[in-house]
Amino acid sequence: MGKLKPAPPRERADSKVGMTPKSQTLKGVYFRLTRDEISRLIDITRKVNEISQKKISKTKVIQALIQIGSPLGPKKILKSIGDTL
Repeated sequence: MGKLKPAPPRERADSKVGMTPKSQTLKGVYFRLTRDEISRLIDITRKVNEISQKKISKTKVIQALIQIGSPLGPKKILKSIGDTL
């Protein structure tokens, strides 16, 4: 009987392109929105879906808005918060 060859190393699931590493797994975050804020979110989501080839969820819209807000800086974000209060 011949020697068995060792199995090739397995590729980690999080090393594939487009995969989310375990350190960045999704976690639930809950927050409250006013009726007006929900209406605006629904309106933004509807408009995005009108031009999108795929259905976009409200969660994806919120994630995109967070991404857009990141480079604005804290002063502009604080001003926007002040304008809405």
